[in-house]
Amino acid sequence: MINIPTKEQLDKIHICGTISGRNEDKYQKASFTPLKGNQVDSYFIEECPVNLECQVVHHIDYEGSHKWFIGEIKEVHIDENYIRDDALMFWLGQFRTVGGIIEGASNDDLLKK
Repeated sequence: MINIPTKEQLDKIHICGTISGRNEDKYQKASFTPLKGNQVDSYFIEECPVNLECQVVHHIDYEGSHKWFIGEIKEVHIDENYIRDDALMFWLGQFRTVGGIIEGASNDDLLKK
């Protein structure tokens, strides 16, 4: 499942990113509502304007580093009032919207690495 939050939900995303789901209910802590997917055995976040139900079809293991999961989109849920420019993305240590950085390392700092 891929959930795309809005920039207004950044504080809730911080909660989800810092709490282990093994020990606490992330949905409850972040005041999110879980909804059962129609096509996959997982839950999506009702408050996120875009949710993609995906099935893993392949994974690539980069030993000692990370894994990439390749998925097939089975169903899409999009709020009728969704505004693309409000989407919150995370890339290279930065929370971003379309065309802007909200929080994280500056581009100059990233280029120095």
